[in-house]
Amino acid sequence: MKRGTAKTLGPKVIANAARATKAGFRQTKTRGDAIQIGGVVVIGPDGKTRYAHIEDVAGDLADLDEVLAALG
Repeated sequence: MKRGTAKTLGPKVIANAARATKAGFRQTKTRGDAIQIGGVVVIGPDGKTRYAHIEDVAGDLADLDEVLAALG
């Protein structure tokens, strides 16, 4: 996963935060590493990666349909 101040601040992040706020999400107390960016990894029972989405900036979310398809 990625980490850095530039990944947690900037125009894309502000747009992602506005989208989340409009959808009803609110920032609460920061826990853990505030400049660590997330992602989603699906690993099958055989140990092979079925899906990986590494966020480019905060709020760069994985496509839920792709994640669910990787689980099936």
